[in-house]
Amino acid sequence: MVHSKGLLEYGLVQSANTFQKDLISKPQRGFRRISGQLLSPPDPGDESSGSGVTSSAKSSGSPITMDESEYPDLEIPVSIYSPEALGFLGFSAEMSKSLFENWAYDEEWSYKDMVFRHLEEMAAQESQDWHIEMERVGLSKEFQEAIMDPNFGEVRCTHRLMFWIRDTISEIFRVLETMNNRLQNNLDLLKTWSLTTDQHATDQPE
Repeated sequence: MVHSKGLLEYGLVQSANTFQKDLISKPQRGFRRISGQLLSPPDPGDESSGSGVTSSAKSSGSPITMDESEYPDLEIPVSIYSPEALGFLGFSAEMSKSLFENWAYDEEWSYKDMVFRHLEEMAAQESQDWHIEMERVGLSKEFQEAIMDPNFGEVRCTHRLMFWIRDTISEIFRVLETMNNRLQNNLDLLKTWSLTTDQHATDQPE
């Protein structure tokens, strides 16, 4: 049986887009686009946090808009049980498809265990060449570039490659698993900010 649980709850999507259109996009090719406004809302208690909010939104109390270059959008998988989610975790398109199809065929392991079992099997044959090893594990080019970022050379050498792969994928899993609650909290902050700016505009003398 193939699971199809959505990453985001229906109520959150509806509430977000009722508050402001396109905060969360409709599914397209297995992904949803999350607006940067929803990912990085201003802090209602911090006056300086409104630096990314346009002056028209501050003065009118209308749905807020932010500088998109400062708050970039993010595409997330519609379902955590999908090849798209495996790609989001850092696997190549080919490996994502293979892992998902193998798991969906018999589901001997839980979805999360399946991912880490794959890493354990690869660790048994770990190579000294990190580039070759990451290709063998089936990681995307973007994931490989992040692991080999020159800015983290000294830190990277403190552990073996498989430690960093597991650690990074674990963190991305955590991001996906907590995404719904995070966005719900951020939406509440946006609504509070909108009410605050509306009150400020009402209190200003004409």
